[in-house]
Amino acid sequence: MPRAACGTTAPQPPPAAAPAPVPPASLAPPNVTGTPVEGTQLTADAGAWQDADGIRIRWSRCSADRSSCRTIPRASGASYTLTGDDVGDTVRAIVAATNDGGTTTVTSAALGPVASANPIVVAGPALSGTPMQGESLTATPATWTWATGPATLAWSRCDAACACT
Repeated sequence: MPRAACGTTAPQPPPAAAPAPVPPASLAPPNVTGTPVEGTQLTADAGAWQDADGIRIRWSRCSADRSSCRTIPRASGASYTLTGDDVGDTVRAIVAATNDGGTTTVTSAALGPVASANPIVVAGPALSGTPMQGESLTATPATWTWATGPATLAWSRCDAACACT
């Protein structure tokens, strides 16, 4: 650098530019916990972040094979209560972390498929045999989807007018 004459200041190089801010970095992915049954509440843990000034959690619903996903309207925050619209689909949390450098988005693993709170009959019960005194009848239980326990059978005797006891 040239020497300045007496009483003058030597020209200074321009100050170095500050490094550009970088978006937050995900250190651990978000996680969703809860039982995937209609009417129950799921909870999302946002995961771990480096340099995040703000975190936002949204929820999305995906087809069971995860071929299509869509954001659930008005579903944001750390908890979400499953509805009938979620039955048969999977649900996941989408976490967005922001700072002056931008936004980083990470998605949790999908939870589900979501079961109905009420079992759905796939096939009704069947009765076989000859309905005559002294003959045996056999009942085959109904087939259910989303049932959380075994079905039970109960026998009733009905008259010709379908009044049962």
